[in-house]
Parts: sequence; structure tokens; C-alpha cells
Amino acid sequence: MRSILSALLLPLAVVATVHAAERPNIVFILADDLGYSDVAAYGSKYHETPNIDRLVKEGLKFTNGYSNGPNCQPTRAALISGQYGARTGIYTVGKIDRFDWRSQPLRPVDNVTALPADKITIAQSL
Repeated sequence: MRSILSALLLPLAVVATVHAAERPNIVFILADDLGYSDVAAYGSKYHETPNIDRLVKEGLKFTNGYSNGPNCQPTRAALISGQYGARTGIYTVGKIDRFDWRSQPLRPVDNVTALPADKITIAQSL
């Protein structure tokens, strides 16, 4: 009985191993600083977005979005690293001393401008 079970499970294990080695087929679309109504398919009369319009026409409509940061650089760092925005240490675009914060009631948090070189990114993981 044990040999019959082994004979049946061995091909399943081989197939699972072969499929696990395949790379995923991922299409990642990032439209930086794009508002919901900035796409022609959602009502924009100004921007021309033929490729996104084609996706919508073929049945793929993006109605929910999420940003992991208040502007582009923290959002990109979070997406690339797979971490929450606060864990990357990137909070603003560029250096924090680009404006005179001394006149502000609160001191801004310390900010880094790039992910550390040893940070494992999604691209490296794939």
C-alpha cells in the first residue's frame, strides 16, 4: 500500500517542483501622480491614455487604488521594497532641508533620500 501511495504522490511532487521554478508573469503599471479622473476612460478630456483606455474597453477597469505615501518618492520606495512607507525612512521628495523648517511649529522627521543598497527589492525577489 505504501509503494502504491508513493507511486501516486511522486509525480505530483515532481509537477509541483517544476511549476514552482517558473517565474511569475507580472504586469506592473505605475502611473506616478495620476489622479482618478486624469485617464480618458474615466472622463479626462485633456490627457490621452490610449493603452489604459484599451484595457478598460477590453474589460479591465481599475476602480480602487492605494498609495503608501503622501507623494511620489515614499510611494515608490514602499512599492519597490515591499515595506510600509514609514519603514523605508523616506517621507518626502528630496532632502528635508529644502525649506526653512525652523519657522514651523513642529520639526520634520529625519528623511533619507534613497533605499539602502543592501535592501532586497521586489525585482530581486522575482
